[in-house]
Amino acid sequence: LDEALVAVHAGSDALHDRIMAVPGAFERVERAVANLSAEGVETGIVFVLNRLNLHEAVPCLEHFRTLGATRFVFSFLRSTGRLRADAALRRGLNLTWGKALPFIQDAAQAGRGLGAKVEVLHVPPCVLGEDWRLAGDMTAENAAVPGDARESSLAHCARPKLRRCLECRYLLRCPGPCEDYLEFHGSKGVRPIA
Repeated sequence: LDEALVAVHAGSDALHDRIMAVPGAFERVERAVANLSAEGVETGIVFVLNRLNLHEAVPCLEHFRTLGATRFVFSFLRSTGRLRADAALRRGLNLTWGKALPFIQDAAQAGRGLGAKVEVLHVPPCVLGEDWRLAGDMTAENAAVPGDARESSLAHCARPKLRRCLECRYLLRCPGPCEDYLEFHGSKGVRPIA
């Protein structure tokens, strides 16, 4: 095993265990990250951003960096499974790119300061502004896609191109916004990069 990604839903045990509905889950994740790192496994954290945990993005990064995690992937909620079926839950947890952006930028800055790699998934680079290079969907994943990103969508996410995307300099590399995000929030924030 060379690399492992571990899902963490908060920077504190109380909120993580509440979101997971499993008492003691945070402590088990801490042990897993420490053990993997001690064995020389490149360990990353996947932090799915939501309204409850947004303020814990930086504390989570800082805490798990001390346990040996070197990569942090911040991801937006996807409307699948239980989240798609439960509209009240989706409304309670879901957030817009604009609301999360300051927290993502703070986490990116903290990560750089701690020598960690930070990525963001399910967000087009134009929404990230100056931090567009954090868009993990746009890099290696698209390099293996035949053709270009005008026609392509990633297997895990339908990604339509908006008319304004056709004017962007990253048209051929960016997969575009996730369809389920657009369904719930619209396309505000998506703007071409000249």
